[in-house]
Amino acid sequence: MFKSKNLIIAEQLLKEGEVSRNWAVRRQITRLGSIINILVKNHWKFESYKANKVIMRGFYVKTKNGGKDYFYYLIKAPKKIKRM
Repeated sequence: MFKSKNLIIAEQLLKEGEVSRNWAVRRQITRLGSIINILVKNHWKFESYKANKVIMRGFYVKTKNGGKDYFYYLIKAPKKIKRM
């Protein structure tokens, strides 16, 4: 059965507590930031910080091979997950 990209990201977040840009791109999901914003509107909570009056929900992290990747870390998912 076909799974929506939103559902794939939500399952990864529930399973691992994080999702990275490179993980999503390997699965041909190129609009990760947009999906994260949809989840935020549906009451998902992510680690964030404020930079110049803008709330940033993702973090650059060094990878094992010396590169960088952009990660989103889940703090809390809603008890009842709505269909997206």
